[in-house]
Amino acid sequence: MKHPQPLPPLHLQQPKPRLPQPQKLPQQNRQNKSAVAVRLRTNNIRERHVRTLPFVVYIISMRLVFRSFTLVAAALFIGGMLAGCNRLSKQEKEMVGKYYNTALSDMKPAIELNADRSAVVRAIRPGDLVYAVSATWKATPDSLILIPDSTSIVVEEGDPAAVGNVAPRLAWPIVKYNEQTLTLIRDKNTIDYRHRYE
Repeated sequence: MKHPQPLPPLHLQQPKPRLPQPQKLPQQNRQNKSAVAVRLRTNNIRERHVRTLPFVVYIISMRLVFRSFTLVAAALFIGGMLAGCNRLSKQEKEMVGKYYNTALSDMKPAIELNADRSAVVRAIRPGDLVYAVSATWKATPDSLILIPDSTSIVVEEGDPAAVGNVAPRLAWPIVKYNEQTLTLIRDKNTIDYRHRYE
């Protein structure tokens, strides 16, 4: 007779320990934490701005200094160029003054040459017409060159309707010049002008 086999021992399952559930924070605590986080981020941003502000100010100041230096250098360069253009040669310095064509008038100079390179040229027809034109001038070793301004015509005597066209450029060959006389060739005629310092 077979004996019944013994049953295996029963293993009782131990219940798993329950982990403590995280407690839910009240609504006010969550809001406080959010506000603190926002404040921290804001403070960090402000600190970055404070750190970078001196560098930005330095860059802006350097740009302003460089721009000012560039403007000053450009002004000095232009001033030097203008001064160089207006500087008179030794010959031109000797030619500065008023020149009279005594055959036409002893009272009104036919040509005025000034130290600032401005000039006045007069067309003189005794008893008929006298008008003056402003110009700029320069002298080469062999010519007197004038650039008249046709908008500056001033009629001193006579009928303005009698004024003709003014040439845009006048170049008169210099035959000779000294302290007393300037001799020019105009329209194939040799003319002596008396030099006066006035």
